[in-house]
Amino acid sequence: MTTPIQLRDQVVADLKTVFPNIRRRIEGHDGRIDVAAVERWVRTRQGIRVAVLGARRVAPVGDGEWDIDWQIAAYAIAPDSDKASMMAVGVVIDAADNQRALDNVFPPKDLRCDNLHSSALEKMGVTIWGATWTQAIRVGSNVFAADGAMPSALYVSMSPDIGLEHKDDYRDVVTGEAPDV
Repeated sequence: MTTPIQLRDQVVADLKTVFPNIRRRIEGHDGRIDVAAVERWVRTRQGIRVAVLGARRVAPVGDGEWDIDWQIAAYAIAPDSDKASMMAVGVVIDAADNQRALDNVFPPKDLRCDNLHSSALEKMGVTIWGATWTQAIRVGSNVFAADGAMPSALYVSMSPDIGLEHKDDYRDVVTGEAPDV
């Protein structure tokens, strides 16, 4: 099962191939950026930091598995806005429809780029653009995955007419027929 940190690390590895000139300055980051982090990064003058910011949606699949949408952020740091914005665009283009060759990872959604300009960054001589997206990872165990576990028919009934004593009240969801008694 793929974890969010494995997804982040694969994004980092992929970006190193997209930006070979700065590959040594593309790293994972543990969360949101702050001024202290930027002060440490400012020595590089140009680079990308990738972080998992958290889960945005957790939804059951219906078979015992869950889809969790993780928000991913890549912070492009450069001495000027043109370079940072183009790096952020490169990140988004790389992310688009990229499942990262990881198990149970789905294509990204809600891709965007944002200018994270501030006067504090300007004083440090850098600009940062953020590229963000959500990417779902499916977790859990599919109860139908084992051999012979897939039902041949599915029957439903309305409460309170449920249980073995109400077998005649159930209907096949496809045919509408009652089960064989």
